[in-house]
Amino acid sequence: MVRGAYLKKINIPAIFICLLAAFGLLSTTVPGTAAADDINFEVSVESNIIYLGRGSQLNLSFQGARDIPRPELPGIDGFQAQYIGPSTRMSIVNGKMSSSVTHVYSLIPLKAGKFKIGPFSFEYKGDTYKSNAVTVEVMDRSANAGSRAQGRQKTQTDLKDRVFLVMEAGKSTAYVNEIVPLTIKLYVNSLRMRDIQYPEFAHDGFSAGEFGEPRQYREYKDGINYNVVEFSVRIFGMRPGDFTIGPAKLKGNITVKRQRSLFDDAFGHDSLSGFLGAYEVSPIEPASGKSRLKILPFPDKGAPDDFKGAVGDFSFSMDVSPKEVKAGDPVTLKMIISGEGNFDTVNSPTLKQHEGFKVYEPQAKQEGSRKVFERILIPLSDDIKEIPGVAFSFFNPAKGEYRTISKKNVAIKVTKPEKQENITIMEAPLSALKRSGRERFGRDIIYIKESPGKFKKRGEYLYNNTAFLLLQAVPLLIFVSVLAMQKRKEKLRTDIRYARRLSAPKKAKKGIREAQQYLNNSSPPEFYSSVFKTIREYLGDRFHLPAAGITADVVDNALKTKGISEDMLNRLRDIFKECDMARYAPSEFGKTEMEATFNKLKEVMDYLERQKS
Repeated sequence: MVRGAYLKKINIPAIFICLLAAFGLLSTTVPGTAAADDINFEVSVESNIIYLGRGSQLNLSFQGARDIPRPELPGIDGFQAQYIGPSTRMSIVNGKMSSSVTHVYSLIPLKAGKFKIGPFSFEYKGDTYKSNAVTVEVMDRSANAGSRAQGRQKTQTDLKDRVFLVMEAGKSTAYVNEIVPLTIKLYVNSLRMRDIQYPEFAHDGFSAGEFGEPRQYREYKDGINYNVVEFSVRIFGMRPGDFTIGPAKLKGNITVKRQRSLFDDAFGHDSLSGFLGAYEVSPIEPASGKSRLKILPFPDKGAPDDFKGAVGDFSFSMDVSPKEVKAGDPVTLKMIISGEGNFDTVNSPTLKQHEGFKVYEPQAKQEGSRKVFERILIPLSDDIKEIPGVAFSFFNPAKGEYRTISKKNVAIKVTKPEKQENITIMEAPLSALKRSGRERFGRDIIYIKESPGKFKKRGEYLYNNTAFLLLQAVPLLIFVSVLAMQKRKEKLRTDIRYARRLSAPKKAKKGIREAQQYLNNSSPPEFYSSVFKTIREYLGDRFHLPAAGITADVVDNALKTKGISEDMLNRLRDIFKECDMARYAPSEFGKTEMEATFNKLKEVMDYLERQKS
């Protein structure tokens, strides 16, 4: 009765109205459901004044939403933009929840001047968002260096004047198959450049060899001192005609210093953290101009019948061994071509005639500035008195003429082979097959017993012996162990990922011990070099990545899908950043900073070893 009276007092319409009000309040405070009109798309830069050789940040912020993906930026005049990552923010003020997402890009200035960035237009899920525009002025410090710099070197207002590529061919006209030296020079001034790769260039109609070891030196060009990296390669035209080579392109990274803002100083960032966060690595791909080459055909006049396309200035020698053989035995004809030219087009010299010989294909071997051909000749009879002469023809491009070097016949002595002995089968005489005497029965025949007789125990049976039974398991255990070891060895040999993963902790411990020694000796350059090598090799082996190409960006992209915590990712980024900065300013790092980096290294590796992925 009391329960029924209580239910009669409940106001059902009032409860319904309260539920509707609560639902309305929730719908107005849940982020991510804002209409397009409520989302503000804003563009801002870290600083409106940037100097050449330094970087800045470009922020694309969407106020009122945090699920908008990264916009695809068009080309920005005067800048190279590289995406860094998103940053989300959520706040509650007076009971109202607001959210935003900011997509951050690094800006690398390419030339001096004033530039307008934006406005940008971005479409997402059928809605169009438009941003504001900002103006950025790029200045060149060398232009304001005063009268001391004037007269010493001219002002460079573009990044392409600081980093550029020059391709030079050794000659503009050449014959088919004639070697043409090609050099590609990278000029760098007042910038830090690293991770330089070998250049690539278009060479349709040409065959190109491998690049040699690059040279490094300094060169004054137009009154400016440049650091030069020179790459050399040899090319040759494969058909006559007019051709264009290039442009040559080269990939690398430049390290630029970020513009420091007053906002950082206002919040008291210390000098070390400001230094470590002040540098950025940005990819760059300078390109050279094109070069024209005219390839001439071989002249028809005076071309020998045995000419096979060899081009250069060569000499030819020949040797025969042995010079006394039996018919059917091999004779080695050794032919040596030496000199300067295109050895890729040098083929075996031609035998003038080879009747009476069985001739095998020559074997070629390149030895520096000479090429050796060895040919096996087998005289078929003792009538052979000499090895036939050999001729080698080539085209000399310096003189524009053909030349043939002939070698005379070489006398040899061929004798008849020894006669083979006839095979004689020896047979036993028939008398030996006859029995020597009368066979006596009873000695060579054993009769079957009709009864086994009385059995007598002679000892304990082995199959009842425990030690004997256990001993039978030893060969099986040995076989299983050998099989397991063989399978493990085979897996280490064929499964590269497994082998690298297995060796990662051992290499890491060795690297940590080495870094500990440099830390104890207070040697920042060697310490950070050891840390950088250790973390790169460990991550490469742990996640089967090429160690030489591991950077902070590569690791960040590779580990995001591995379930690694954001805190550990941040520590990894810090390690790479600190190692990069220590290359250029090791004096800024003391033992306190080295110990902090060392602890991060051990914590990251310990965390990754406990991960199952």
